[in-house]
Amino acid sequence: MIDEKNVVTEKDILSECCGLDGEGFPKAAIMVRLSFIKAEKGEEEAIYDEILMDEPAVQIFRSPALTMVDLVFSPESFQLANCFARMQEFIHIQAGEEEKNDDILPTIFLTISPRQYMDRFFCTGMHGAYYLMPSKAGYKPDTIRFIFNSAMFGTYVTEEGRETR
Repeated sequence: MIDEKNVVTEKDILSECCGLDGEGFPKAAIMVRLSFIKAEKGEEEAIYDEILMDEPAVQIFRSPALTMVDLVFSPESFQLANCFARMQEFIHIQAGEEEKNDDILPTIFLTISPRQYMDRFFCTGMHGAYYLMPSKAGYKPDTIRFIFNSAMFGTYVTEEGRETR
């Protein structure tokens, strides 16, 4: 949604990331990037893996302190199993490397691009925690929940988005 001044707000961007469209498809595309960061400089040392997904529906819950992002998959989803396994592998590899190099930090970036504003606006969170959970009590796990410090989760505009504002 765009207000009467044709200005896209953060609320608009977050809203367009969440849920399913009128045809039942997720309203956003997701990328999870697993990287190593140099602690001293804050520079990206190496990208370990990038996971692109178009299946999960996104739910975003914001408060001043925390932002929770749920990626809700369909039951028995291959993308869910694949994404979670690759994230776990990254953490286990890093745990073995930790003793060798203290100034390299593992970092998980979550980027959400709403289809409505594709290539113009996006959301990104970094340095979050995550876990696997069911979306409903008593069901199999079908959701990856990310929890970010709200200062580490934001909405951004691309160059193309600046030109069309």
